[in-house]
Amino acid sequence: MKFRDKINLLQKNLNLKEIELISFDEANGVSISVVSDNHEKLLLKVCLVGDKLNYHRYKNEAIKTLALTQEQTRDDVNYFSQLSRFNQTDDLFWLCRKFYHGDVLCSETKGIDGKFALDRYYVLSDKYISQPKKIILKLRESLDYLWGLSPAIIPGGEKIRFDLTEVDQFKLEKYVDFQLGEQLKLAKEFDGKNIAISVSDLVPPNIIISENDIIISDLEWLCQDNKFIDVAYFWLFLNRYPNWQKELINEFVQPENRIEFISALTRILLWWFDFVRRKFSESQQKLLLDSIWLEYLKDPKKVI
Repeated sequence: MKFRDKINLLQKNLNLKEIELISFDEANGVSISVVSDNHEKLLLKVCLVGDKLNYHRYKNEAIKTLALTQEQTRDDVNYFSQLSRFNQTDDLFWLCRKFYHGDVLCSETKGIDGKFALDRYYVLSDKYISQPKKIILKLRESLDYLWGLSPAIIPGGEKIRFDLTEVDQFKLEKYVDFQLGEQLKLAKEFDGKNIAISVSDLVPPNIIISENDIIISDLEWLCQDNKFIDVAYFWLFLNRYPNWQKELINEFVQPENRIEFISALTRILLWWFDFVRRKFSESQQKLLLDSIWLEYLKDPKKVI
């Protein structure tokens, strides 16, 4: 049976009606669609159980989002994408999230300079590009809510995303062509400190702007980490917009925690450069070396 036919059968068994197909990949067995259960709209994400990468991602998202959803005590405020249900058949894993009317902060149509794989996450929507203060203040509400919860509620949360324990310093220094001893020391300075629930993937495409709320979606990387990881990660992906970066720093970073922010940023940069070195093609590796991220890594204490 073709993957599309499996999706149709799944929707029928779940009494769901497809309204819009957002993305579909027959070859890799991944589908995202807007559906209705006759009461409300939902976002249905499906993957093949045999696809280990997407199966792991979707299962993580379901389990961790469920933990947050169970802690939600108010119906009038939305801070994150709430889970409706999830399950798996012999060959499909699926999850249903609440559907939110709104837009993502990231542009899907605007032209992008360069061809680096991460570039598509950089460009902000024209609709919101002139509203940094408004958006960041609403984002503060969402992050403050998450940071106010116990980090212990996240299953497997002790496994952080930006873990440097397996970074090969020699190979990474050869890739970037400068010494990284000071950066590695700085990145580890706040290990185990100021721990909160961390989204660890706070990029513009994962921020939904609805009428009254900022909703953080795609929560597969939720973990227990330093709270400045989320601030630093979002700042990093705003590198085309210095006014947004400045507004973010003004809202979240005080003089007394400037070094903590820089430490978080340095850890993220070290992780990404090592990940790209190991997993990406040579052409993609070169594009990262040509980006402003390399300047951030060379002297992180000068970024703010």
